[in-house]
Amino acid sequence: MQLVELDKRYKLAESKDYEVKTAFLKWAISCGLKTYYDEVEKTLKEVGRLKYIQPLYTALVSGSEDDKEFANRVFSEARESYHPIAQGVVEGILSGNPHNMLWEELYIGNAGDSRAVLGRMDEAIKEIKATQLSEEHNASIVSVREELRSLHPDDPQIVVMKHQVWRVKGLIQEPELSFTIRFREQCLIQFIAVLLCPEIIWHMWMDVAGWESNLNILIKFVFIFPLSKLKHAVQYRCIKFLVNTPTTFEASDHDYLMAQPTRNEDCISRSIGDAYLKKVEFNRAPLLSKFRLPEPFEQPILKAEPAILVQKLCPQDQFLIFASDGLWEHLSSQEAVDVVQSCPRNTSPILLLLLIRPFLDFTISLVTMVWINYGPSRFFTTTAQAQSHFFIGLDQVIKQKEIVVETEKQRNREFEVTAMAAVDPHSFTEASQPRTKHVSLSLYLDFSSSIIHASGLFLLESPHRGPFSLDTRSLTIHGIIDPTSRASLPFTLSSPDPIKGSKLSITLSDHSSFLIIYSTSPSSSALQWLLPPQTFAKSHPFVYTQCQAIHARSVFPCQDTPAVRIRYSARLNIPSELSAVMAARHVQRRSPKNDDALDVATPSPWCAEGRVVEEFEMEQSVPPYLFAFAVGALGNREVGPRTRVYAEDVASVLDSAAAEFAGTEEMIREGERLFGPYEWERFDLLVLPPSFPYGGMENPRMVFLTPTVVKGDATGAQVVAHELAHSWTGNLITNKNNEHFWLNEGFTTYAERRIVEAVQGEQIAALNTGIGWRGLIGDVERFEDNLEFTKLKNNQEGIDPDDVYSQVPYEKGFQFLWRIERQVGRPAFDEFLKKYIATFKFQSIDTETFLDFLKANIPGIENQIDLVLWTEGTGIPPDAYEPDSSIYKQIVSLANEFKNGRMAREDEVADWHSQEWELYLENLPEPIEASQLVDLDSRYKLAESKDYEVKVAFLKRAISCGCKTYYSEVEKTLKEVGRGKYLRPLYTALVSGNEDGKVFAKTVFSEAREGYHPIAQGVVEAILSKNL
Repeated sequence: MQLVELDKRYKLAESKDYEVKTAFLKWAISCGLKTYYDEVEKTLKEVGRLKYIQPLYTALVSGSEDDKEFANRVFSEARESYHPIAQGVVEGILSGNPHNMLWEELYIGNAGDSRAVLGRMDEAIKEIKATQLSEEHNASIVSVREELRSLHPDDPQIVVMKHQVWRVKGLIQEPELSFTIRFREQCLIQFIAVLLCPEIIWHMWMDVAGWESNLNILIKFVFIFPLSKLKHAVQYRCIKFLVNTPTTFEASDHDYLMAQPTRNEDCISRSIGDAYLKKVEFNRAPLLSKFRLPEPFEQPILKAEPAILVQKLCPQDQFLIFASDGLWEHLSSQEAVDVVQSCPRNTSPILLLLLIRPFLDFTISLVTMVWINYGPSRFFTTTAQAQSHFFIGLDQVIKQKEIVVETEKQRNREFEVTAMAAVDPHSFTEASQPRTKHVSLSLYLDFSSSIIHASGLFLLESPHRGPFSLDTRSLTIHGIIDPTSRASLPFTLSSPDPIKGSKLSITLSDHSSFLIIYSTSPSSSALQWLLPPQTFAKSHPFVYTQCQAIHARSVFPCQDTPAVRIRYSARLNIPSELSAVMAARHVQRRSPKNDDALDVATPSPWCAEGRVVEEFEMEQSVPPYLFAFAVGALGNREVGPRTRVYAEDVASVLDSAAAEFAGTEEMIREGERLFGPYEWERFDLLVLPPSFPYGGMENPRMVFLTPTVVKGDATGAQVVAHELAHSWTGNLITNKNNEHFWLNEGFTTYAERRIVEAVQGEQIAALNTGIGWRGLIGDVERFEDNLEFTKLKNNQEGIDPDDVYSQVPYEKGFQFLWRIERQVGRPAFDEFLKKYIATFKFQSIDTETFLDFLKANIPGIENQIDLVLWTEGTGIPPDAYEPDSSIYKQIVSLANEFKNGRMAREDEVADWHSQEWELYLENLPEPIEASQLVDLDSRYKLAESKDYEVKVAFLKRAISCGCKTYYSEVEKTLKEVGRGKYLRPLYTALVSGNEDGKVFAKTVFSEAREGYHPIAQGVVEAILSKNL
């Protein structure tokens, strides 16, 4: 009665606002007030928005039998007016399975180097993101070549390098993909998508003619070509195979089409076509002789059976793209999805009608129609051509007697497209605004002032009207213009936030591009300008960037969040005696041109004598923190087919680095075996001056390294293994913001140890894990007053990510993944990892997305492992696992004996390297007598070690014991290196002691500060300010 009185007063059931109306009617249903059922029925029939119909149907089926009958009757009458996604959701509610949906599973069978890409709506940011579904069988991949060689052990020419490309028997093959959609009632449909080039049609005829008898595969299909759309100068004859006659076919005037195959750039190990490589009698005319094998063969050279993957579908899945490698040479998966999303669907299509029963012995009784916008990808010469000619859209699947994939002129999506909360607590990026797609930078590096004078041409994903926000820090904005009209665009620059910097707000009027002219500051937090005395060679200046976590904004205005991935090009105008490297493809080194400058306000002419331009291009989308370059007097050494080591042009530095990292290619191959193809082409290494604040930075194509990892015993390669692992976890799949940093570092630490285990052995990997375990315990203790930062998923609102950097995301994240591996077994977890990487590559995700994927692909895992405790709980979970190797136990045991005065004997440490010593020192009991530590150093000279891992571990202990004897070595160490891993524990130990230690720390920092990178300066300043 209270609800009725409320309605009488305020007329809520008749409200024009469906938010109010639905909320009221839901309560009315729950109270059994059938007087409102007419209004409920009216509402359910006049709107189809899930936000409204889902709670009403749910309330009805939760009530009496009458309510359930009412719900079923209303739905039967309203069903046809609902979007298919809404139909599926309601059917699930009525059937008692609210998670039921229209689609269940998609089977992907790849028999070539084509690619299947799913366009999925990311509800968090209201964007359609690309998910690559297929795995290529391309001979350019090491594992594929190994597969071919294992199948043909007597044929040394099964794969050959021809014209710098790996090819099967030196020939060309055509790729295909097959797909199966499984629906709720277990009816199955499968279709093959092919690029409709003439040579493929011929190969299809060749294969079909022999498939039923020779390969036990039956295909029935019809090709229908609108001839007006075809652009080849060839005479087409369409081949028609009768759907209802599986063993015979009818053809038009020609049974096959003679056409010269076009050249691919890669070869494949599996194919549905290429029958001439599967049976000798097909290796004949009319195929041109230069494309045939000259000698007979006894067994099929290529496989016909595809690799099968399974993808669970959900209502957020919008369309599928399947295309040959010709498209992917020009577009990334995300760019192709963007093209499909932005292009109109009213162009004249080719209708491909297929009814197929291959591969998996499925019984097929349905017909699929797929609308395909056709373009000859083999003849693309530019990205623009690819974008304008080719995409395949799967907009909507409706389960009827037949399955129809429709094209819609007007989309009526029922998902709410409203701005979400802040994309990133560390960015001014707004969810309702378009994302930056590409930035073209012109950078004039002025070493005399430590300033970059620059301009950036920004291209957005779509035109925008109104304010548009970018992140900046310590930038001077000289002007913003429309690149077409040259008109100035209004902008404002906010006062600086101590963490996020200043918000640059530009007023746009349906602009999709704009040009910003700006200059950096000498205090840029990403840049360190080194004078010649601060370098190895001491002859030329040097500059480098470090943009992680939120410092790219101090080099160029940007949406500085990992949630936004960009492509970029850059022209660096530098002194001619220097050279540049970048985390991008090097295009050329050349003389400056006037049109390079793009309005850059330079202190001297862009084309002045003594200047050169180094040009770079990053074609793959990356988060802004992976923007990186370095300029100096650089040399290099080749250490592998995909790797050069760069450093200052000092022979001893280059030679030592080359020796340390000689095994890099082996690690790359192991990474590919474990995690899939290496996507970045090059894996070059740059050894920086000692001030670099990290051990390594995973910049794609050009990893930055501290010189402290060059130890002379190849153990520094473990840092390289970590940065290499980022090529899959961190660079390919990126955390959406720093609150989910463990998705980058936990996965990468796990991947690093798998690579190290395979290349250097289980014992080395176990030592690595043991050191990490000690580091995790130490950092959990460090945050005992703020346990929020011992969580994997944490709240960083108002927090500088550099201030809470720790081993927690690395080591607790590793422990979480290791726990899952132990639960499901390594083989199953390996398969999960490969699928995870293939599914989310070139995307930025959050913890919830990972957990949903984990639960979907390892059913019941949430009942076996407390996923919430691991990701949202503080501290170290009880089912974390301390390493259990013999070498680890031996070292920990020796360390524990130290308290009884027993020092490790020389024969016990004879084979120890840095890891063993570091583990030993980290596990020494507390407290330690100063005399014991002095005796240890007298025997093993730890304070003078050339290995900074050992040296710093010892000096930290010496400071804690009050051994001022070692303060001169502490000071020397703090002044000669700038790596945060060494600075943080030494300064922390100093300020945690007596007043003398605090004064000493402050004095050393004042003298060493200018030699540190700005990030390291900030870290040390935070330590001192907290304790002084």
